Amino acid sequence: MRVLVADDQPITRLGVRQLVGGEWPGAQVDEVATFDAAARSFGAQRPDLVVLDMVMPDAVGTEGVARMLQL
Repeated sequence: MRVLVADDQPITRLGVRQLVGGEWPGAQVDEVATFDAAARSFGAQRPDLVVLDMVMPDAVGTEGVARMLQL
């Protein structure tokens, strides 16, 4: 299982990583803090699950998701 956690708050990323690790111990978790980094990771890794903060410093909501899906 590959999981992408995109959130600008480090504590939130840590919490989600711990939850994912508890549910799927062998999961590969990639953490990013911006929509741009999320788009690059999504394009390169094609995760099975994306946990996405909809408001980050470099984009908001559907704009950020559209950016991710363009890659």
